Amino acid sequence: MMEQQEMFSKAEKIKGLKDYIQSQEEEYQRLLDTYGTGIRPSWVSADLANIGMNIQYSKEQISELEGDQ
Repeated sequence: MMEQQEMFSKAEKIKGLKDYIQSQEEEYQRLLDTYGTGIRPSWVSADLANIGMNIQYSKEQISELEGDQ
């Protein structure tokens, strides 16, 4: 049985990651626009940190995939 990861080409994986990064960056900006950078609920800071880590991880995945081409 073929694993899920093998069902997509590298180009498709990269495009998917770039789309994901864009959506995460939009969510990050939406949170900043809504709650600002000052005093805000703690969950907002946690979400911003998680989104930032997701973006960084996705960028690393793209770099690895592009290095494999």
